[in-house]
Amino acid sequence: MERFKHTEETAKLFNKVIGDYWEIGSNKDLAKRHLSYSDYQSLGFLLDSLRFYGQTKTAIKSVADYFSKLGCAVTYRGIVYAVSL
Repeated sequence: MERFKHTEETAKLFNKVIGDYWEIGSNKDLAKRHLSYSDYQSLGFLLDSLRFYGQTKTAIKSVADYFSKLGCAVTYRGIVYAVSL
């Protein structure tokens, strides 16, 4: 797969998402975002995919909701949620 070329808009959105991810430092922060610790563990891999490919997929609804609240486009596709910048 070819590496994603960010526009100013997608770079701004990715920086917003990664910035929010880095602000998570406690169970209280996870609860505020409606995420479990296992959801948080999966975010790192998904963020890499967003960074390099501009899109990712997850089967976890709470993770899809998290990305949606931050402004990412989320589409349900049968079993998984497709997330894109």
